[in-house]
Amino acid sequence: MQSPDILQGDIKKCLFYLSVPLVCSMFMDTFNTIIDALWLGKSSTEALAAVNLAAFPIWMMYAVMGIVCVGVNSLLAQKIGEASISPKNQSDADAVASLGIGMSLCLGVILAAGVIWKGRSLLAFMAGPDSPLVDLGYSYLAFIFLFAPIYSLSEVLMAILRAHGDTKTPMHAYFIGCGLNIVLDPLFIFGWGPIPRWDILGAALASNVAFLIATLWMLWLIGRGRLKYRLPASRQRCFSWSIIGSILRIGSPPALASCVFSAVYMLLSPTISSFGTPAVAAIGIGHKLESATYLFCYGVAMACVTMIGQNIGARQYERAKAIAWTGVRFALLFSSALGLLFWLSPEPLTALFSSDPNVLSEANNYVTILAPAQLFAGVCVLIDGIFAGVGKTWPCMCVSIPCSLMRVPIAYWVTYHLNAGVSGVWIAISAMCILRGAIMACLFVGGVWEQDESKAVPAQAPV
Repeated sequence: MQSPDILQGDIKKCLFYLSVPLVCSMFMDTFNTIIDALWLGKSSTEALAAVNLAAFPIWMMYAVMGIVCVGVNSLLAQKIGEASISPKNQSDADAVASLGIGMSLCLGVILAAGVIWKGRSLLAFMAGPDSPLVDLGYSYLAFIFLFAPIYSLSEVLMAILRAHGDTKTPMHAYFIGCGLNIVLDPLFIFGWGPIPRWDILGAALASNVAFLIATLWMLWLIGRGRLKYRLPASRQRCFSWSIIGSILRIGSPPALASCVFSAVYMLLSPTISSFGTPAVAAIGIGHKLESATYLFCYGVAMACVTMIGQNIGARQYERAKAIAWTGVRFALLFSSALGLLFWLSPEPLTALFSSDPNVLSEANNYVTILAPAQLFAGVCVLIDGIFAGVGKTWPCMCVSIPCSLMRVPIAYWVTYHLNAGVSGVWIAISAMCILRGAIMACLFVGGVWEQDESKAVPAQAPV
């Protein structure tokens, strides 16, 4: 299928074309995580628990990487749109991409140094200083973060390609990385032939090797000139403090919001754990089911970042609005259908992950309480992408951070003062998700994200 024209082609077809590879990439990444857990669970319970403990800092790593990735994706898409009006603006687009690559490598080095230095203390805070999981988790975490510059470079290369309207190459890179990791996991964890048994370090080694190869493959394609993005022939005018500032201005708010979101779950963990293993297992099952909403809507949102960004750069503001509303309708349709499924029949879904009646009872309760929130969660993810495409990410942060932080006191109050038990945590999560989605919807409908239409250029194709 030929790539549709982002600036003039049919909006629905273009959004579908860009979104499908992104959604597939997200699902592949999730599947890869599940396979990791299955192999580590066969290795030892301690190894699985240690990796689960290390998952929060790794989530934080990707959240921080979003500072560069989101900023580059949005700003580069706008510069590409500007270059469609005047080719002399192409040098600005080249500068954004080149600076993004340099910034990603620097950020990766900083993350690696920070976690290797303080990672053990962080895990001790989370699990307790006397936990046997601290040393095991730190060995895995430090090994992963040694390759933080590679992971960071990989993410920004994918952002650059997405900004150019190429979502297939990042999908192929995900499939290469995740596919290799799935193959290498059992070899490095358990050993085979001349390959020694590495246990938990084998899982880290498999991930590092797999995504190093995927990153080198993308660089090879770029170097051979086989992609829409090519390294600029001239390095002149590539450095710009103004562009660096713009990347940080756009990327920092969503990254900070993601970090706070992850940190809140760390703060809620002791309350959930106090109600026993079924409660802990229930939220894990719930997150896996809810991820369907996030994965689909995030894929559409990332497509919106590129499409809206390029059209904003080309001064086609009316077309950008049409793209935004089309994306919102996609999110509404999918997330409302999934929420209805959660509400009407949670039992068959939760039974896919456990046969323990206590776990299933609590998981069904969680899924039912979170069902109404799915509509708001999906729309919120999509609207985040719309704001990012325009380059206005601070309103999303101003809504997201308070709504995330409010989960902690509300969960405590409903759980203990209203004697709702662990359902109080589920209620707090659902209520704040609904509140955040409602506020974001008001900002979207109110036109907070829109640009000055006085500079608009009429769209050249029907929307």
